[in-house]
Order: sequence, then C-alpha cells, then structure tokens
Amino acid sequence: MSLKLVMVTTKINTNYIKNMAYTFILKENITSLPINALAILRRRKYYLRPYEQFHIFNATPEQIICAFGNAFVYPTRSATTPYGLGINMKCSFLERNWSIMHELGHIELGHVTHLMSASGSYDDVVIWAEREVELFCMYVMCPDVILQELNICSLEDIQRTCLIPRRKAEEKLDYFKSLEYKLKSFAPATPLEKNVRYNFRKYIDDYNSKQSCSWEFSAELSF
Repeated sequence: MSLKLVMVTTKINTNYIKNMAYTFILKENITSLPINALAILRRRKYYLRPYEQFHIFNATPEQIICAFGNAFVYPTRSATTPYGLGINMKCSFLERNWSIMHELGHIELGHVTHLMSASGSYDDVVIWAEREVELFCMYVMCPDVILQELNICSLEDIQRTCLIPRRKAEEKLDYFKSLEYKLKSFAPATPLEKNVRYNFRKYIDDYNSKQSCSWEFSAELSF
C-alpha cells in the first residue's frame, strides 16, 4: 500500500486532538469565550508580521495569500521567540483570529519542522496536518464541554458566542448533528473536561445568569 493511500484512509484520533486542545486551554489559562488568539500569540512572544513586510519571497501580498492563505507559521533561530507568523491583515477580524489560532495549533501539535508547503503543492503529510489542526482549532475556539454548559446548539448562537467565521460555525453545527448532539446528554466528563469546566466556572455562571434574567424579563413583557 502506498503512503498516499495510507495517509488518506487513516482516521484522525479525535480524542487525542480534543485532549491536546483542552490541555492548550488549561495551559493558556483560558477562562471565557470568545478566545483571542492574538493575545495568546503576544503572551508567547511569537513574531507577527503582515504579508506586506515579507520581501524574501519576492512576491506581492496577493501572491502570498494565494500560496499560503491568510496565515503561515515558520521557525526562527531565536531561543526566546522560536516561531513567527505571517498574516494577511486585510481579511476580517474573525478570519484573522481563526487563522492565528490555526497556526498556533500547528505549533502545539508539533507540525512545524520547516516552512509549510504552498497550498498549491501540499503533499499528503501536510494535508493530514491541516485536517488535524482544523479539528484542534474547533475544539479550542468552540469547546464542546463549554457550549454544552451554555445550552448552545444553534448556528447563530455558536457564531455569536465563539466569534468565529460563519463557515466554521456551520461546520461546528454539522459536527453536533453528526453526533446526534443533545444538550446535557454527553457521556460523563473526563478529568480533563472537568478541569476545563472549572476554569470557565465564573463565565458559565455569569452567562447563564444573564440568559435567565433575559428570559424572565421577556416573560414579564408577554403578560
């Protein structure tokens, strides 16, 4: 069997990716939604450079976008700031935020050993890494265990609460549907999930309290 066939047919270990994502949330001490990927980048003191500042490629920002999308990550030679990110500053805030988390995911999952190939010439290994990191991003930016606690399962609520691009909110909703998602009916929480819930405890309480007040006010107006 060829490497290509193996890479295409091998199933991604979703539990491993979810655990990596939740470990990332705890490590970065994330306590509320939406998640600001740029703030995490700054805390880690990684470089961030707009495409307009990349002259080594001898390419325009538009050509870089065609090759790498809205962001890419590269290793540096600095011990204190081992990674740098290139970013398309002309895309929307939601797209930039998702793209930065995407590149942080590549770092966290150990994908960054060299500058990633241009999108037009991805090999199977890079395609596999892209699938893993998109799943990682979804678990970080829209953690199941928190959305469950907030009773969130609609497209509008996912996008509004997580502040992600609409296409990503649609993917999250499809994911819930594929699991026959039902509120409060998940399997018993793992120790890692319990720790994430604990980290978000104040945010969850505040969110649900506001929702309750809003419902009571609406109920009063209806009489």
